[in-house]
Amino acid sequence: MTVTAADVPPGIDQAVHEAGIASSLATLASYVDGGMTQVGDVAGLGQGCLPDQA
Repeated sequence: MTVTAADVPPGIDQAVHEAGIASSLATLASYVDGGMTQVGDVAGLGQGCLPDQA
C-alpha cells in the first residue's frame, strides 16, 4: 500500500504525521478484522464507541 499525504499544513512534523497515519491504519485493520469494538482516545479527540459486529 502507498499512502500519499497532500496539503499537509506547515509545521506538522513528518515523523509524527507518519506515526499518526500508521496508527490510524492499524486501528482500521483491527476494526475490519473484527477484533475491536471500542476506539480509545485517538489524537486527543475524545473517546467513542463503534457498534459491535457480532
